[in-house]
Amino acid sequence: MSTREGAPYWPALDGLRGVAMLIVIVAHAGFIPRGSGGIGVTVFFVLSGFLITQVLLRREHGLGHFYANRAVRLVPALVLMVVVVGVLWLVQGRAAGTYAEYAFASLLYVENFFPVSHALEVLNHCWSLAVEEQFYLLWPLVLPFFIRRSVQSRFWWGCMFVAVLAALRLAVHVAGFPLLSYVSLPTNAYALLMGCLLALAPWPPAWRRTSLAGGLLLLVFALAAVPFAPGQVISGALIGAGAATLLVHGAVQGSALLSWLPLRFAGRISYAWYLWHWPLLWLSGTTFDGVGALPMIGVSFVVAVASTVWLEEPLRAAWRRRSVSRVSAPHVVVD
Repeated sequence: MSTREGAPYWPALDGLRGVAMLIVIVAHAGFIPRGSGGIGVTVFFVLSGFLITQVLLRREHGLGHFYANRAVRLVPALVLMVVVVGVLWLVQGRAAGTYAEYAFASLLYVENFFPVSHALEVLNHCWSLAVEEQFYLLWPLVLPFFIRRSVQSRFWWGCMFVAVLAALRLAVHVAGFPLLSYVSLPTNAYALLMGCLLALAPWPPAWRRTSLAGGLLLLVFALAAVPFAPGQVISGALIGAGAATLLVHGAVQGSALLSWLPLRFAGRISYAWYLWHWPLLWLSGTTFDGVGALPMIGVSFVVAVASTVWLEEPLRAAWRRRSVSRVSAPHVVVD
């Protein structure tokens, strides 16, 4: 582990993020079965649960700063994508009103509230962003309550495990809950909570090699089993969550493979790449088109690099400088 801007930084976790992004990309391009993309998203969820809990455990700033930091990190790139895709949508002669409705839903992180069958397909990849942001609203409020009580009682640890099991049941039996779908927060909470539990009760470092090997094998198995598993999307995601939990544990102890520079770079641009790859594939009509999807994958990669280097990272750096200057500024009392 190293530090970045005073915060813990695990290079191998960037590599794992890159692995998740590549799974999503090759699935949406059509090189692996369609349900495989959900495995990559689930890896993102486990990572998010782990990392956001680590941030909150440091308690360096209040909740207002936490939410503002999330907004600076995520919103500008999302707005840029929605606006540019909207222009391309209109250029293709499509209805402005239809796009505007779903654009606002995506920007407000409620896109997953729309039934899957009625979602606007060009923006339906925003469901995972909505799930994460809804979780980010709730978990910072729950975590302090849990920490205060878990020190004195195992009952609260039991509550966390019960919550994970309940979320797993929702995910497996989603069809039995008419108000839910596989893109809702309750049916994806198991993956986020698994990451949270890993941050709260990390496994022994001695298990690192076992975790990495087991996680990689389980991830490969999940990808191989998707075409044959009942409920492909859910089954693959469930196995992927277990794989991601093992991999995160191993990665925080260090991994030469996951610290490989190309994987780390893919992880670095993963947010922007996720935002852009699906709309560009969809608007060009090359989703799941195999080799035919490669030009748009290349374009989305270039756009993602530009967004990361020229928009996201400069904004985050400016926000960090502002935060540091506010904390370190002398307090002047005026009588």
